[in-house]
Amino acid sequence: MTTSKDNLAEAVEQEVNAVLRFADLLAGDNTVPFTMPGRVETTALSDTVSLVRRRWPLSGSISLRADALPGPYGASRPSVTTSSSPPSTGNPWWWPG
Repeated sequence: MTTSKDNLAEAVEQEVNAVLRFADLLAGDNTVPFTMPGRVETTALSDTVSLVRRRWPLSGSISLRADALPGPYGASRPSVTTSSSPPSTGNPWWWPG
């Protein structure tokens, strides 16, 4: 027997790695695109109960830059901006309506 509760949204931490030179950060925006695949994970909680986690695929970009601050210290202000876009094919097959 399958029992379904209301779908709950749950954030899942992800990492995007990028290696940039500091001079490039000072020169302006540096954009790093990313793609996270969708997936389904099932965990058996008992012989009759399973927890199913479904994740949307996600794509987007991260923009990084550094702005030099005035003064004698050579300090700079880092800036990170993220953007994401929905899947281009609509809802994945496993995502409810």
